[in-house]
Amino acid sequence: MDVELLIGIFPQVLLDGITLGFMYALIALGYTMVYGVLEFINFAHSEIFIFGAFVGVEILLGLKSIGLLDGLPWPLVLLLVLVAGMASSGLLAVTVERIAYRPLRGAPRLIPQISAIGISFFLQDLIRLVESLWRNAFNLVYPTMDALNRRFDITENIDVSVKSLVVISGALLMLLALHLIVNRTKVGTAIRAVAEDQAAASLMGIDVNRIAPWSAGSSSGSWRRSRPPTCPCSRAARSAPSTRTSSPSRC
Repeated sequence: MDVELLIGIFPQVLLDGITLGFMYALIALGYTMVYGVLEFINFAHSEIFIFGAFVGVEILLGLKSIGLLDGLPWPLVLLLVLVAGMASSGLLAVTVERIAYRPLRGAPRLIPQISAIGISFFLQDLIRLVESLWRNAFNLVYPTMDALNRRFDITENIDVSVKSLVVISGALLMLLALHLIVNRTKVGTAIRAVAEDQAAASLMGIDVNRIAPWSAGSSSGSWRRSRPPTCPCSRAARSAPSTRTSSPSRC
């Protein structure tokens, strides 16, 4: 084993692993957020992510076809693609929750899992139909932004690309925004109450059917329950906004 070579490439490999870890963290946090409220594993979560990515790709193709891709500043194009991808993924997640998951909320846990697998297969085939069969092409070539591939030398053996900086900074901003929403807003308090105990949250006046789409649409974050509630009227449920006129009961 060449120890000197290993020591030389280790910092670069570590930096690349951190960048990839931020991408995995966003996907994993989305899984935990959906599981915390709906209490089942959303097998269609990755397909929802892919849907947003392909929406961004279609925007790039549209800009390229009309000759605006090279004329617009790349930060503006990147912002447009990111916002469109996030909005489309969130809208699709809310739609899937309303159509495929909400009617099965009271069913045994296996039934929503089967529904999620069916949605996953459907979205896979839909994307394959649109992006491959309709275009009548096996290998698809998508436009790229050369500015994102530009690399900066940190040291002699370490360099970082603009793409990696965008991933890291974007992930940190989204995690911070989600943290503030979940812990500093009334909607976030209601989400935590539903995740802790749906029955107790419903008794306290929280509309679970309104909170579940919030968690599905913004499923790029999570929270962790520190411990199970000691009584039905948990602290999160007591502090959540109530939609009923009656006063909450005390433990």
